[in-house]
Amino acid sequence: MAQKRKIIVSIMLAVVLAVLGGVMAACGGTKSFTVTFDSNGGSAVEAVKVEDGKFVEKPADPTRENYNFLGWMDEENNAFAFESTKITADITLKASWALKTYTVTFNTNGGTSISSETVEHGSTVQ
Repeated sequence: MAQKRKIIVSIMLAVVLAVLGGVMAACGGTKSFTVTFDSNGGSAVEAVKVEDGKFVEKPADPTRENYNFLGWMDEENNAFAFESTKITADITLKASWALKTYTVTFNTNGGTSISSETVEHGSTVQ
């Protein structure tokens, strides 16, 4: 009987230790950070969680009417290097945009030549 009791107590102790170990591992597991994408007037880009010290995957480029997407900028307004910047804190990346430009050429039908002009979207030709 005493032997049986020792075995039962040992099994119960092992189960309790395993459960506690699992709970502690879950609470103190790998830390992760949020990378937020501010599309700055463009289409929405979902925030992602990244494990401490890992790289964030570059999302699909957002779109914005009449603008060209230039890239993602960090909080100091520097281009963010997805391939070489490890995530070690929460961070917000902001989309950088440039107005689309157009080249306007003139057909003078044999008259005096007029040089082509490059203008930004919404601007007028001078």
